[in-house]
Amino acid sequence: MCNCRGNYFKAPQLDLIVRDGETHAVLRTFNRLIEVEKLSGRKNKGNSRQSELDLMFNRAMNGLISDFDHLSPSGKASVPVYSSNFGVAPTPLQITQARKVWIARARPDSGRLDTMDMDPTSSDLAYNTFYSLIRDGGRFEIADSPAAADLILQISTNTDETISVPYAIRRINLTVVDPKTGTGLWTMMQDAAKALLPQNARRNEQQAVADVAYKLTGLAGRITSASIPKTIDTAPPPVLFRAGLKVFIADGVGHISGAKPGDRDQVYNNFYAGMKKWGRFELVSAPGMADMIFELSLAGRRPNLHIVDTRTRTALLDLEAVGQDDDSKKSGPEDLSETVAALLAQAAHSAGQQADRKGDGPEGPGRAPAQLAAAKTVFIAFPHTGLNASVANADELYYKAFSEPGRWGRFEIASTPSRADLIADLEIEATFGTYFKLTFRDPKTRAVLWAVRERLDVPFLKRNLEKSVQKTIDALMNDAREVVGAQAVSGTVE
Repeated sequence: MCNCRGNYFKAPQLDLIVRDGETHAVLRTFNRLIEVEKLSGRKNKGNSRQSELDLMFNRAMNGLISDFDHLSPSGKASVPVYSSNFGVAPTPLQITQARKVWIARARPDSGRLDTMDMDPTSSDLAYNTFYSLIRDGGRFEIADSPAAADLILQISTNTDETISVPYAIRRINLTVVDPKTGTGLWTMMQDAAKALLPQNARRNEQQAVADVAYKLTGLAGRITSASIPKTIDTAPPPVLFRAGLKVFIADGVGHISGAKPGDRDQVYNNFYAGMKKWGRFELVSAPGMADMIFELSLAGRRPNLHIVDTRTRTALLDLEAVGQDDDSKKSGPEDLSETVAALLAQAAHSAGQQADRKGDGPEGPGRAPAQLAAAKTVFIAFPHTGLNASVANADELYYKAFSEPGRWGRFEIASTPSRADLIADLEIEATFGTYFKLTFRDPKTRAVLWAVRERLDVPFLKRNLEKSVQKTIDALMNDAREVVGAQAVSGTVE
């Protein structure tokens, strides 16, 4: 999987992520910067500037290909193979032949961009507009369930929070996903034109959605209108919220930095208690028993909920607690209770119900799933890194995570993801500060079982950064050891 990311403050970066075809575990990541800053101050304009940009992109792409070639050498000398003069690659047949689609309001793998924050679902404008365009466009039919669809269309909106309104960029993202494997087949994005008046901003967002739908149907072989529908009905919920469905609640939050030991799993505890009180779903203890997986995560101080269909292993809905700030000084139990209550209210709203906004206290300390305690083998996935992470930090985290479980006397390291009882996903997040995160996943469903994370305290002196990185990684490994109930063997730092 190859993608390009960047923002106004960082150079664009090309990422190449190598995943296992069966479990989607990350096997290796590569990245190269597109050195656009070299153009700053130059007087080249028009075609001359574009030629320079194309050349820089070519260099970054060939660098990625060369890095991958060094990982699995073919014995031949590495030569540049990519040129922007190449023609357009063919569209996957699955897209051109698809007839039935399921529309989800989510992003694949619950991915977050560094400055483009996920918008809350209090406004359903983009989803309702896209649903009407696809339903009435004549190219696709809306399937009755994700499993009955040929494609899953994941639509989401993002706003650049580093720029003040009304100058903020609002972006429409669409990912086309294979329901059988959960693999992303194609992605599209469109920025809405800026506007001062709210009604104009609303129309511009709808037009951006219409442009995305136009591109999708054109890619699928039958172009539909790029105009905004005159009437837009409220679309049905993108998740099957039937009463009695089985749900597994996954704790992807990780320990909350700075919280007291008893409060470190508070988001999970409060959410679990709130779900039991709601009583709409049957809560199960393993992802393989569930119809849906409710995966909790944390952005700043705001809990997010990522809902995944277990059968197709694809994201169906992303929810975010609204009306909460990210003030890290607010770390009391009552503040997290309020945000979790807001998240439950969002879930109830999506199901067409009302939920009590009053925060529920936890019923007791959260317990890691039994699958963690029973596991004997683990596959260590190579770290997925953010824009601020260095290659050296990723390598150090991978080495430590690969060597530490053997010293616990608890796991054997599996050579492939499919042979493991657990997958340990590693990540260096750079969205709200820099965090090192380890997530245990079920290989069969890719569901999150439990997560731990530690924030990197960046020192004032650069020479002390390496010590701070080592300290953070050691703390992360200790957190992971506590979760799986391992006992360190001789030589392990306590």
